[in-house]
Amino acid sequence: VSSSLMRVRTLSAPLLSILSTLVPLRGAPAHAKAAGSSLRGLAFSPLIPPLFRRAAVSRGPLRMAGGDASLGPAGTDPLAVIQRQLEVYNKRDVEEFMTLFSDDCSLVDLQTGTELARGKESIRERYVKRFQQPVHCTLHSRVAIGRVVVDKELITGLPDGKEANCMAVYQVNLQGLICRVQFVWEDVVR
Repeated sequence: VSSSLMRVRTLSAPLLSILSTLVPLRGAPAHAKAAGSSLRGLAFSPLIPPLFRRAAVSRGPLRMAGGDASLGPAGTDPLAVIQRQLEVYNKRDVEEFMTLFSDDCSLVDLQTGTELARGKESIRERYVKRFQQPVHCTLHSRVAIGRVVVDKELITGLPDGKEANCMAVYQVNLQGLICRVQFVWEDVVR
């Protein structure tokens, strides 16, 4: 067993369960193919462990499941949409931020099922307040399968100098708009 595979096995159970669903597209080492031979064409971030990253990066661009046709019209790649959302969040530009959401988008607390906001106006109100603070989102990891992107983030600049760990599960529709976001939020205690 390679040292890279040993490092993967020592990861936390939740992260390992996510990573175990990812496989390189082409030219994967035999041990990676054996670990996920039934899964095909899944996209993933360059932030994941080298075992998975090495084969895909050295073989050219990553593709989403189902080929490029599953991405919808040009400019609707879910990874690009969510990366843009992160950049605009950090600029705290509510007008540009809102252009990334569908009219009927919902924000949901994943742990309780509570709907935090539904529709652009409700989402706008939430982020107008949020962007009055010097908030900043640092991306720690990102994985994507199909039109779903999952980010693990650290949010700083919250009221009273607070910080929070956040996991955000984004769904991007075929028009390239975020249509659902589910959050897991945990205050950082220092």
